[in-house]
Amino acid sequence: AAKPSFTAVGQWKEIRRRKRGMSLVTSRAAAAAAFRDVSRLIRQFARQESDSFSAFREVWSALSFSKVHYARPAGEDGRRFVSRLLAFALAYVSHGHSYFVRLGGLYALYTLHATQYCALRARCRVT
Repeated sequence: AAKPSFTAVGQWKEIRRRKRGMSLVTSRAAAAAAFRDVSRLIRQFARQESDSFSAFREVWSALSFSKVHYARPAGEDGRRFVSRLLAFALAYVSHGHSYFVRLGGLYALYTLHATQYCALRARCRVT
């Protein structure tokens, strides 16, 4: 079984120890790690050179990527944090990247939006 990709693994263990629920990471370093991990997710998907969503889902699951939402710094609004993640993933959809990186960015947008925990979901406009 693959280990989660998060560079702030110690932060995740602390979250589990504190409480099973919506615990938050208090450091901005963990939030920065979440953005690096979005890049890693997209790069790993692009290396497979597959255009199927099921291949992306396999990478997402292998990295336990739904936990990325726990990297929200304490005090930051959940919707704002997800909006920042979505904007970061949207940057990979631009024409300056390869087809598989752009597709990975699009799939990341979809799954980040679908797995967010906020009552009012963050929106991302793609035109």
